[in-house]
Amino acid sequence: YSSLDLRNTRYNEVRTDALRNTMFVVSEVDQIFSGIEGALHAVSQASEIRAGDPAICADFIARARVRLAPITSILILNTDGTARCYSEGDPPKINLSDRYYFREALATKAFAIGDYTESLVSGKHIVPLALPVVNGDSVEYIVAAGLNIEWFGRQLRDRGMARGSAITIVDRNGIVIAREPEGETLVG
Repeated sequence: YSSLDLRNTRYNEVRTDALRNTMFVVSEVDQIFSGIEGALHAVSQASEIRAGDPAICADFIARARVRLAPITSILILNTDGTARCYSEGDPPKINLSDRYYFREALATKAFAIGDYTESLVSGKHIVPLALPVVNGDSVEYIVAAGLNIEWFGRQLRDRGMARGSAITIVDRNGIVIAREPEGETLVG
């Protein structure tokens, strides 16, 4: 009986520790995405973007992108899904209106997080993000960005984990976005 009681007590301790560690990781991930959303919101309100001049817009978001390590690139998109300006040069001739994150941002008028994908623009593996700029009841344009998967994995690793634990973060399709340890072999 004592052995069974001791085993049950230890099981409850381990379960409590695992739950605490999970809540810590969830809090860290929430802080990361909240910070990115705040940065994209600040970018979206700049007069350089609102003015509508593609050259001024591109110059501004290129300078902003350099200071945003979590982001691979920034696109300002019209509500029809075409690119207005791009942080890495001339706006690409693509249409992103069929992408989940784009449709979600338009429909909810809120920050949307996409699925792990290879970017049509940069060719990098990213998690796309979209922040609609809302004026009254309508969306004026969307600030889209790609989450740098490598940066994201480093953040999880650098923030520390309990000894012997592992963290796996997947998108809504079950594709691994980040994993510690062994992220480089399991991501994607």
